[in-house]
Amino acid sequence: MFKIWAVICDCGDGSQYLEWHKEMSEEIRNGLLREAFDTYASGDGVQDKEFKFDTEEEMNNFIKNNIPEYSWYEGESE
Repeated sequence: MFKIWAVICDCGDGSQYLEWHKEMSEEIRNGLLREAFDTYASGDGVQDKEFKFDTEEEMNNFIKNNIPEYSWYEGESE
């Protein structure tokens, strides 16, 4: 099983965007809140959606067709 996660982020002007993550855990969620609480504390903390794929090829096709390169998380959260 292959997984990626979309995290809802607040832009601060009433709009939101999706930030994509290749890993997610409770430690990572807590790190995001420490890093930028106002960005990630949408609702009751970090809101993320897990996407599951049976094969790496399915996941890579989804990424290629749906996720802009710039929207992947690259910061430190642990």
